[in-house]
Amino acid sequence: GLHAMHGNILEWCEDWYGEYPSGAATDPTGPTSGSTRVSRGGSFGNLAAACRSANRFEGGSNVSTGFRVAMSPSSQTNNPTPIGLPESADSIGMKFKLIPAGSFTMGEGDDAHEVTLTTPFKMGVHEVTQAQYEQVMGFNPSHFKGGNHPVETVTWVRAVEFCRRLSDLPVEKAAGHVYRLPTEAEWEYACRAGTTTRYSFGDDDSELGDYAWFGTLDDKTHPVGTKRPN
Repeated sequence: GLHAMHGNILEWCEDWYGEYPSGAATDPTGPTSGSTRVSRGGSFGNLAAACRSANRFEGGSNVSTGFRVAMSPSSQTNNPTPIGLPESADSIGMKFKLIPAGSFTMGEGDDAHEVTLTTPFKMGVHEVTQAQYEQVMGFNPSHFKGGNHPVETVTWVRAVEFCRRLSDLPVEKAAGHVYRLPTEAEWEYACRAGTTTRYSFGDDDSELGDYAWFGTLDDKTHPVGTKRPN
């Protein structure tokens, strides 16, 4: 499964923030323009209701905002090794889970609508850590320091740049891998893991503490992978 989808940090998605389509959608990518991007997932500072599978946030980039990476195949060709960068995503400890194509109900209440994703993709098992970010980008912007903590205080633009640099690593280009932010639909689909309940584990938020860091209990991020996966 995927860890911390319901809480540790908010996670950037590819999409502009905006209204959902009025009906069923296939491979949606959100509005064509906007003023802020979508973030998802709940954070250490959110109450349980904000950590639901369907909950959305507008914008981010503060101490509670980071990201996880999706990966899709491509036909890129190999280039010379960029100086000072790691060899591959695997070499910096990034792990991925294959998410099959399928259909699901995205959103909740009046916003609920059917979405079909026609192409399988891979999703990061964990949020991008500070150590991984620093190896690729050369610096660590995080407020709550810790190599195995999720990177935070990251703008959407910086998250996209991280994905671009990772995709440009020779091993990744040779394998035809393209790293990117997940679309909002991909994020919710991966979070739900086939469920239709408020959370991936059910409707009872008394269990949320087994799966997520939330509720300002100690008001900081925590190392990745320390809660149960979805």
